[in-house]
Amino acid sequence: MPKLKSERHHWWPRCVSAHWAAEDGTTGWFMSSSLHHIEEQARSLSAEDRAKLADFMLESLHTSIEEIEAASSEEIALRIDAFENGDISAYSAEQVFAETRKILQ
Repeated sequence: MPKLKSERHHWWPRCVSAHWAAEDGTTGWFMSSSLHHIEEQARSLSAEDRAKLADFMLESLHTSIEEIEAASSEEIALRIDAFENGDISAYSAEQVFAETRKILQ
């Protein structure tokens, strides 16, 4: 499967990635033991309380949900334009699953 042509084709909106980026700019998942403990506690909450916590945490990043949704909408529009202009290609679900199976073997 070819690599994406540019950063703007990445699935994660840049406005959100900036909040989780490490000093070197990477956005991988890393977790301290205290953060892991907090995650375990959060998972034990009801769905309603987890949703409230998620809203609170997103707002604490100084990026409103509206800004995140706007960035996601912009990203979707950019991808649609790129696809329609032939800048990126699409893959069928069968192709994606076949490639995934091949990688996982």
